[in-house]
Amino acid sequence: MDASNMIKLGPVPYKLQEHETKLWDNGKTEIVQIYISHGDGIIGLQFKYYNNNGALVSGEKYGTFDGRNFNILTLRYPYEYLTGVAVQGFHVGNISSLIFQTNYGMYGPFGMATRGDNNPEFCLNLGNYGYQFGGFHGVHDDCGIKAIGIYVRQLTRIEQVGRLTSWREECESIGRISSVYPSWGLIFSPVLVLAFQLFFFCWVRIHNYFM
Repeated sequence: MDASNMIKLGPVPYKLQEHETKLWDNGKTEIVQIYISHGDGIIGLQFKYYNNNGALVSGEKYGTFDGRNFNILTLRYPYEYLTGVAVQGFHVGNISSLIFQTNYGMYGPFGMATRGDNNPEFCLNLGNYGYQFGGFHGVHDDCGIKAIGIYVRQLTRIEQVGRLTSWREECESIGRISSVYPSWGLIFSPVLVLAFQLFFFCWVRIHNYFM
């Protein structure tokens, strides 16, 4: 991770408790899955990502995974990418809830979403371009996730903005285009079957007539 080209947002909400806390840093951009352990708050997080060699890697576990609920958020990589996170806290010192934002939509809330002066809300939004997401960082301890933040990669040239992949291009690339735009073969196959059945029926009637 090139720190010289990064803006560090957060972590939020930053409120250290009396428990021992640890800073965590996951400057990985090619995230494929997020494992979330939660109950009344966010208890544990783990990220699965592609490394620079193209291998799928499981990152370090942050917090603990003994929450009442467990969810796996799977992104449609490489077309779907993270563009932000909404954070609410606190509950017993942990983040109350998390919402992950991608270019496809929102996932969550995970945890316990509550409103009020004691539960401030934070929204870290990067827009709709995947290049600028530079990974997560935060604070955790043995009881859960205390805070979370995002690294923002700054644009160095206009070509990095790129263009958004269309829905049709995505379907073509993963071999599902025929289910959306059926081929002529799929359209005519039932017609050919019906014509063959009609021909066979007529042939049988004619054959029986002359016999």
